[in-house]
Amino acid sequence: MKMKSTPRFSCISGCLFHGLAYLLCGLMSTVAQAQAPGQAVKPGQLFAGSLLNAHAPDSAGWIFAGGGSNGMAFARRGAEQDETYAAQIILFKLPPTRSNEEFVEMVKGRVSMTNPAPRFVMLEENYEYTDHRGYPCIRYRGIYDDKEALKTSGAREAMKLQVISLYCRHPTAQEVGFFAAYSHRGANIDPDLEAPAQKFISGVQVPQQAAN
Repeated sequence: MKMKSTPRFSCISGCLFHGLAYLLCGLMSTVAQAQAPGQAVKPGQLFAGSLLNAHAPDSAGWIFAGGGSNGMAFARRGAEQDETYAAQIILFKLPPTRSNEEFVEMVKGRVSMTNPAPRFVMLEENYEYTDHRGYPCIRYRGIYDDKEALKTSGAREAMKLQVISLYCRHPTAQEVGFFAAYSHRGANIDPDLEAPAQKFISGVQVPQQAAN
């Protein structure tokens, strides 16, 4: 999962498509002022926005890894050498879809662009449509071999990458999609990733005023 850090987190409409730029800028405007890359965050710390409210992961050791007008990311080190965890929220342009199946296929295309071959070799993947939030979402789980994972030494070696995420169409800003993702990269699979991932994802919600 990649996240670009912007020094001033300024909302630059030129880097986004017209119409949606204003909406996305509203998401991170308060976050930009409150956090800087590398700064520690409190477990469960709230980041409120006009389109989404989000919380930092609910455990110790996380830092604010970067952010901008369309999202933010958190990271922490694991117990093993070169083991890392990441959590991310991103807003993106989402064209209309005519069916649940078409929505799933669109998400599949986005996932393949995020983790492209030949660097990422898919070992397992699962997509599941759900409307449990009252609006269209796709649950995604994937396990990869990352052939070029960057180690602390600067070398690149193969490591396992696990991703648990939820992709949704915003219920009121229909041209906007968002996803929340929680991932682990290390020499081995983390068998206990599901619980913290679901807790982080459940903390990403549409504000009440935006949902009405």
